Amino acid sequence: MDFDACVSVFFKHLKAHLQLPCQVKGSEDFRWEEPYVFGGWDRREYERLKKTQPSYEDRYELLDIEEGVESEWMLFRCEDIAAHVRRISDGKKFVLGLAELRRRTKSRPIASLFTTSHVGL
Repeated sequence: MDFDACVSVFFKHLKAHLQLPCQVKGSEDFRWEEPYVFGGWDRREYERLKKTQPSYEDRYELLDIEEGVESEWMLFRCEDIAAHVRRISDGKKFVLGLAELRRRTKSRPIASLFTTSHVGL
């Protein structure tokens, strides 16, 4: 089975079993944040940009997942499952890569599937 077929099988499994909405957060800094987190870029600019851009430090509600959708915020644009999220602090919506998210709590029984998503995607 090739990579795309594996992603499709995983997507169908998640779609059938994932209880939405559920709370998630970034698993590590998003691509746009790296120069600020590791490179020593201007901290004030970083704080300003986080108001309009998604941050790994934010908490989100995962609203839906979708195949074949790309977003400027996705690290693996052509290979990842799109995660439609709403930032809890201000309600702003983004489309992030599911592989870049992890569960916020272990309260949902299906939450263990998020750990699996990091392996294949």
